[in-house]
Amino acid sequence: MDGNPITLLTADVAYTQMLAGAPAETRSGLTIPEGVFPLMRPGWSTVNMPHDQ
Repeated sequence: MDGNPITLLTADVAYTQMLAGAPAETRSGLTIPEGVFPLMRPGWSTVNMPHDQ
């Protein structure tokens, strides 16, 4: 990674919830297993999803 923002996409809800709930110290320097986020897009996502989906 070159320091630019990216959006990671995955269908692994449990892994995403684990990351969201982990303290910042735990996420710092985290190595994500290959294949967990199979799609990456440059920049931040601009799609707004309703909270009930």
